[in-house]
Amino acid sequence: MTGELHLQGDVKSTEKKVTWLPETPDNVAFTLSEFDYLIKVPNLDEGDDFLAALNPVTRLDTTLVGEPALRSLKPGDIVQLERRCYARCDRAWVAADRPGSLFLVPDGKIKGLFGLGDRVVAAGAGKA
Repeated sequence: MTGELHLQGDVKSTEKKVTWLPETPDNVAFTLSEFDYLIKVPNLDEGDDFLAALNPVTRLDTTLVGEPALRSLKPGDIVQLERRCYARCDRAWVAADRPGSLFLVPDGKIKGLFGLGDRVVAAGAGKA
């Protein structure tokens, strides 16, 4: 990817923003897990089809590359991922072949968090 520096630009009015990391061997891999509701209707009434009310996808895992400081995360720590979300560390990073695990913390501001199954299936990456 290439970009062009535009010093006269305004950060608040810029529609697309890029967060980047230098490519170094010290970067660490993490998996960010995003969860959705198990049932996609607000209420199940007597006689409703339970299986039809289940979400087809309730978890989406995304592989992230992070800065070396993420190596110090311990399970239970909360971290803010720039321009993305807050996440809780579920499993600490151990080595390149044993990435850490983060769980997205819903804050009510993330648009499109719910309806995860519909987004994943529409993108062709869904698995039940």
